[in-house]
Amino acid sequence: MTRSLSSFAEEGYKAPERAFKFSIGAVQAWDQALATTGMVEVIFGQTQSGRQVIRVTRAITLVPGLPLGGYPAMLKAAVEYEKLIQKYLWFQDVVYEDVPAMGFRLYRPESSLLAALAIEMACDKRHIEVSTVPAQVPKTDWAANPKATKVQLKNGILEKFPYLEEPMKRADEHQWDALGVALSHALVRE
Repeated sequence: MTRSLSSFAEEGYKAPERAFKFSIGAVQAWDQALATTGMVEVIFGQTQSGRQVIRVTRAITLVPGLPLGGYPAMLKAAVEYEKLIQKYLWFQDVVYEDVPAMGFRLYRPESSLLAALAIEMACDKRHIEVSTVPAQVPKTDWAANPKATKVQLKNGILEKFPYLEEPMKRADEHQWDALGVALSHALVRE
């Protein structure tokens, strides 16, 4: 079963104000594609004094090296990718970036959609509920631009949460995108 935050991507959506409130819990977030996928595991907590705490417990990038030429190979890659993802599912709250297949250049969204299918299949086998966050939401939330680049997203996150630089110091762009997805997923929207 998939929940979506698509209503937040509608026209007129504004980035949250400076005071951020996050749901308490743990989330595993994915920035998926068949060629390269970033994954982060983040715990959102609260101190006894009420201060919010964000802790990145793991950040990895999967590069499965699967053959991607043509539809039969890509579909086979999605099935193989699902087996790989099974090894990394630890959390009960899983979220991935929703990239719609629209426009004239479909090769990138197709890879992301097949990787998303693999995540859905892996989670379904373990009875884990999956959520999606539209790609524009983290970019709007943390970089104030729905068309922000990966670098702008990273810089926007660091501007708002400078203490995340240390646990993410070796992170690549895919892991930063996954962190943006996790933050947007856990953000309490009032």
